[in-house]
Amino acid sequence: MISSSEISPRQSSPIPDLPPITTARLRLRMSAGDLAHAAQIDPAHLDLIERRSDLASPTLAELERIAGALAVSVDEIR
Repeated sequence: MISSSEISPRQSSPIPDLPPITTARLRLRMSAGDLAHAAQIDPAHLDLIERRSDLASPTLAELERIAGALAVSVDEIR
């Protein structure tokens, strides 16, 4: 389990090698379901996007909603 002291907004990644969306989401202590709801994206689709699956083809609008919910830029989550 990750303690709150291990997750800092200044760290680039709370756990090495996590995708940028996961990193930003964990910094905010947000569940994947909460992010999907906030970004108005189907949770299964968000899971594919977050894992960078070849099956995911997020639109710019989806990436903008995800970035907005995470308070980061689209470039930070690409």
